[in-house]
Amino acid sequence: MGEQKANMIRSRHGISQCRVTFTDMDGISHSVDVTASSLYEAAGLAVHAFRKSGIAEPGGAMKLTVRVCQPETEHQVTMQSLERWLDSGVKSPKEESLRSRLRTLLGLGDRS
Repeated sequence: MGEQKANMIRSRHGISQCRVTFTDMDGISHSVDVTASSLYEAAGLAVHAFRKSGIAEPGGAMKLTVRVCQPETEHQVTMQSLERWLDSGVKSPKEESLRSRLRTLLGLGDRS
């Protein structure tokens, strides 16, 4: 199921422009635009951007809403789900490379 969700936002060209949003503990919504080829890549890149900008970051069960611009679709993923996906088995060297890059961006270290 993780692989299926991870591939849900693929466009005809392999990447999509996405807006990722989360609502913090004070009820304030934060959004960032990213370009990604999968749901979890969009979530990981957004968390990295939120951290880099100093915005309160999503944690644990907070939901990240990923809205794909073309065709417009929306998905939700929790930080826990993102972290589980990053730690799950991979099916190809390309997928391992993506997960390793995201783990590094998020400061989660490499599993190797």
